[in-house]
Amino acid sequence: MDGQVSKNGFTAASWPPHLIAMTLSMVYAWGISQTAYVTTSVQFISPLLVMMTVHWTWMVATRSLEQGYAQTVFFRSLVSGLALALLVPLIEIASPMPSHAGSGSSDGLQSLLMVLFCLVVLAAVLAIAAGALHLLLKLFAFVAKAIWRRSAKSNRMHDLSSLVAGVVLVMAASLEGIPSSYRFDGAGQATASVHINAPPDDVWAAMQTATAAEFPLPDLLQMFPQPVAVPLDEGTEIGSERIVVVEGREGRGSLHLRVVERRGMKSVFHTLSDTTPISRWAQIKSITYEVLPASEGSTLRVTLDYERLLAPSWVFTPMMKVAARLGMGVLATDTKQRAEALSRNIVRPAL
Repeated sequence: MDGQVSKNGFTAASWPPHLIAMTLSMVYAWGISQTAYVTTSVQFISPLLVMMTVHWTWMVATRSLEQGYAQTVFFRSLVSGLALALLVPLIEIASPMPSHAGSGSSDGLQSLLMVLFCLVVLAAVLAIAAGALHLLLKLFAFVAKAIWRRSAKSNRMHDLSSLVAGVVLVMAASLEGIPSSYRFDGAGQATASVHINAPPDDVWAAMQTATAAEFPLPDLLQMFPQPVAVPLDEGTEIGSERIVVVEGREGRGSLHLRVVERRGMKSVFHTLSDTTPISRWAQIKSITYEVLPASEGSTLRVTLDYERLLAPSWVFTPMMKVAARLGMGVLATDTKQRAEALSRNIVRPAL
């Protein structure tokens, strides 16, 4: 048992390579973040190659390159990724929240906070990628062992081929998003629908005012940049404009919208410009409000159309889908509360 624990890297003496792997992978990732590849899988997946290289080099230097070393490299890379995914968020939690980050903070502090937030995302993706790689090659080794009875020489070849296969898989996954390589469709849509105990006219009246910046957000959204002001709000008619100021650890910017379509009780806001921190990760194309009559009230649908800019898609597509749906839920819930309050305060003539 002690040998297995030592081999997989849980003893105190085994932590130096983990610390080196985490440090070098973060330094490497920081270097990539200064290039045009910052939104690609090169930024989020290829640091795993650094971790694997460090652990393999450490095993060579300490003469511990024994049978099964490929799985040990993968497992230790997984441990490093998980440790990073746990450590960096703790630093992030200790930093100022988005609503306070820009208040009197220096440019240097905002830059540091932006780096910390990016490291949280990077660490999470690395942990997921390392886990997926470890499980995939573990399955491959299990199948190979069940089919072939290997000699010591074939075992060494199996280790080498497994290690090479792992490197090739990580390299292939790291290419996503590079213009000359491949990219999956980044178009996304998220809709929130709520029933409102108010007639459609009251719901439409409530929609003439944007959601206040003070409206509480779900816990998950509080780690992202948040609205802090609405300096321009002209309603929901054709040509009406709305500006929302967004601020977070990553900086401050504005989302400028204009109503380009108005049919019945449906308004479509298209983005004129977006300088918010969120624009580095996704392009907001449009926000659509639609009020439908329903039994005992109305139904409000709020739909966000966006373009995902980050890769890998298998991580960021579901992540952005969840965040976008929660965001639209905030807009729908706020409108619901204001419409129902408005409806209660209106004295209607008896029929």
